[in-house]
Amino acid sequence: MTCNPSWPEIEEHLLVTDELQNRPDLISRVFRAKVEEMKIDILKRNIFGKVAAFVYTIEFQKHGLPHAHFLIILNNEYKLLTPEAYDKFVCAELPESDKNDYLYSLVTKHMMHGPCGSLNPKCPCMKNREYCKFKYPKEFTNHTYKGKNGYPIYRRRNNETKLNDDQRKAYDIILDRIFKNKCGAFFIDGPGGTGKTFLYRALLATVRSKGFVALATATSGVAASILSDGRTAHSHFKFPVDIDEHFSCNISKQSSLASLIRDAKLIVWDEVSMAKKQLIEAFDLLLKDLMDTKTLFGGKVVVFGGDFRQTLPVVRSEKKKDFLRESLLCFEIWNQLEKLRLSINMRARTDPAFSDYLMRIESGKEKLNYQGKIDIPDCFIVPFISEKESLKMLFRITYPDLYTSTCDMSSTNSRVILTTKNDFVDEINDMLITQFFGETRTYVAFDETIETTDQSQYEDFLHTLHPTGLPPYKLTVKINCPVILLWNLNPCEGLCNGTRLICCNFERHVISAKIASGDSKKMHVFIPRIPLLSSQDEKLPIPFKRTQFPIRLCFAN
Repeated sequence: MTCNPSWPEIEEHLLVTDELQNRPDLISRVFRAKVEEMKIDILKRNIFGKVAAFVYTIEFQKHGLPHAHFLIILNNEYKLLTPEAYDKFVCAELPESDKNDYLYSLVTKHMMHGPCGSLNPKCPCMKNREYCKFKYPKEFTNHTYKGKNGYPIYRRRNNETKLNDDQRKAYDIILDRIFKNKCGAFFIDGPGGTGKTFLYRALLATVRSKGFVALATATSGVAASILSDGRTAHSHFKFPVDIDEHFSCNISKQSSLASLIRDAKLIVWDEVSMAKKQLIEAFDLLLKDLMDTKTLFGGKVVVFGGDFRQTLPVVRSEKKKDFLRESLLCFEIWNQLEKLRLSINMRARTDPAFSDYLMRIESGKEKLNYQGKIDIPDCFIVPFISEKESLKMLFRITYPDLYTSTCDMSSTNSRVILTTKNDFVDEINDMLITQFFGETRTYVAFDETIETTDQSQYEDFLHTLHPTGLPPYKLTVKINCPVILLWNLNPCEGLCNGTRLICCNFERHVISAKIASGDSKKMHVFIPRIPLLSSQDEKLPIPFKRTQFPIRLCFAN
């Protein structure tokens, strides 16, 4: 066991001006307490079995931190003599991140060797820059067995994620077009959980590994953040935020961005089902202009992806035909795309019945009752007693430990109440934040009209407005409460519109938070208070600017 300078018991007792190397008393005291606790685990709690004898020594490593070695001899009936016995206490495989995220983060942070070998020939463990003296990477084996010298060879299964049949077929077709310098426009059609993102990552990695340029983009910031070097379509291709029938991309043919797009062998656009057809049309015209050709998408290999069963383009209408009319489905280019379908649900493999049920609903094949509606099984429904009681029951089921100081944040982050309208979202969030454990902090925004002469006349009225995309006038938060980012602050660091965050600390002009999802999960960030303009799509009677933290609560969404 090695002393970890990041142990909370050490960090909490360091003063602001303290340096770790100047507090050997604190280090020794905390390490001693940890060693004594480990001795109790081994000798009294018998975590390995009854101990016949033991000896341990404490040494100091080169960087000055203490390190303990234990030699434990177990009673005969508890000795590890078989591969099955070894597997009970020793595992040389990574924990599953979706089942035990905390253990996974500890192992990957503290117990990973390298990289060495061809990935890093200058690693200190490399002898003559040829091989690792510790013989890493170890060979894969499906079972633990005894080695020739008496040391066990631990189980290391080759459980890396691989493309399934549907993904492999699409992967081969697309790469064939790329490496044969042929044009191609594809649409990857697959419900949520069928591995679209994994396919995109495989395509991007393969093309880039050959030294070619591959661009990753998405309609939403969250979708872009989970792709390698991903950016939103508006950022990549300079689309304006407010679009109409006559807008165009603001890219000069002599610019470095235009040169990058011309060099791209592959362009991946995820969540295209959320994009309005005007964006796709402008994208097509942009590529044709940059490549000086009338071929579809300038002769580039373009891979679109999305699921039209989920969110369609945002349109101010309540009619289904209006949503469809604005989507790619009703654009002439749609018929020119090659459709590649993914049907194997990788996310719901443990519950195929539920996956099939969702597919029947998505495809319109689920049976309807006499009212023309779908009957949802009782196991998925919160019974209606009264509006107040049923909501309380829903809250308890969704957030069972919300009301305690020991609330499990990893569990809270993976849950959300989905509603149909923003008014319901605000109502549920307001109810849950009052029940959330902790002290309340309220931030009041500053609203100002674009025309300064109207400020005094309409200021109170502006406080009552809650436009889509703007934070509330009064933002009420608590430490550890979940919030959602409403603005693309820094997509490269995972701060995109739609990123979920956990509040850590509150200051006057900044909120300290921790990213709760995506590749930047657990990264500490600071959210500033910034001025935000209302969208032209809102058609507000008075255009105005709101200065507030660009977040809102996300117990419900």
